[in-house]
Amino acid sequence: MARSRVKGVMNIAIENLYWRLRARLWDIKWLTVMKVRGVEYAARKFDETEIYRSHHQFKTKKATVGTALAMVVMMIAIMSMSTLGALVTTRSISNNGSVTAVGVGVYSDSACTNAVSAISWGAVNPGNVETYTVYIENTGTVSVTLSMTTGNWNPSTASSYMTLTWNQQNYVLPAGQVVQAVLTLSVSSSASGVTSFSFDMTITGTQ
Repeated sequence: MARSRVKGVMNIAIENLYWRLRARLWDIKWLTVMKVRGVEYAARKFDETEIYRSHHQFKTKKATVGTALAMVVMMIAIMSMSTLGALVTTRSISNNGSVTAVGVGVYSDSACTNAVSAISWGAVNPGNVETYTVYIENTGTVSVTLSMTTGNWNPSTASSYMTLTWNQQNYVLPAGQVVQAVLTLSVSSSASGVTSFSFDMTITGTQ
């Protein structure tokens, strides 16, 4: 009888110890899980923070790039409007010019068959540079020095905005020879008050 009681008490004690150990193990397991989850949660929060930071930086960069592109587009538009305005204010100037040859022949072809007595420069605009090619023939028996002059500008103010030059000034042309000459008419970009003009050009061969 006494032995049965002892055995019963021992069984109860063992059972109590079992449940106490199990409860302790459960507490340890739960704390471990909570710690792991805490680390996971902290890691996840870190990742979310990094993602937000990266997204914010991307949006900031995107906004900066967008602003820069908008400024570039605006500048191009302003430049285009300025260019358009410049094109609108340009105007064509009609003209004509007589050509006089002294001691030489002036022709439009290298064979010297088409004599030039006048040059039409076509419609010119302020800031333009126009060229015209002629051929000079020394029809004499001795060498001559070439020169070119202009005069009788009409209106007289046209000479303030336009200049005529060529590439054969003071060139010595032997007798019977032909040389190509390029005439260059330069129109100032500030030309104003001139709607048409004319002038005389004289090409001289001096012995």
